[in-house]
Amino acid sequence: PILIGHSMGASVAYGMMGTATPIKAIVAIDQSPKMLNNDEWPFGYRNATRANYRLVFHHRHVVRETLNGVPKDLQWSLDTVKEQFPFDEENAWPLLRDHVLKDWRKNLQHTTIPTLLVTANQSPYFNGEFADKMVEANASHLQHVAIDQTGHVVMAEQPAKFNQAVFNYLNSLPKIEEN
Repeated sequence: PILIGHSMGASVAYGMMGTATPIKAIVAIDQSPKMLNNDEWPFGYRNATRANYRLVFHHRHVVRETLNGVPKDLQWSLDTVKEQFPFDEENAWPLLRDHVLKDWRKNLQHTTIPTLLVTANQSPYFNGEFADKMVEANASHLQHVAIDQTGHVVMAEQPAKFNQAVFNYLNSLPKIEEN
């Protein structure tokens, strides 16, 4: 499979890097591999640190995720899905807490899975330089594409640029011969 994950979905993909699961490639969208900031890693989620992350994440709804908003036709579809499958904040907190405390940098540094890190130049959450740091650590398996004029929801705000970046990346991968 080719895993494509946005935000927490990208962290799931980072976690899969450390397993024996065969994966052809990964596309990780706007997600730092380490959410908490410290002196040696200033690329985590906003100003979240080990000391204040609970407060930061409980107030995350005050941040506008998009730069220009989501197109109306897409927003209608999203609203329909949200109505069918509402987000349960209370039950999701243990998963979010686990996600926040993980550090997937070693998985990215040592992976042999071709991985594209897609960042948003105007993300309200992450400084996209995290991807450059990861590529420096594993240039043979990681690539970075930064997309301009978008917030955290890259694929909704700049679908043509996002789709083209993913298409180009996937087409650059070696083909698997069929039997």
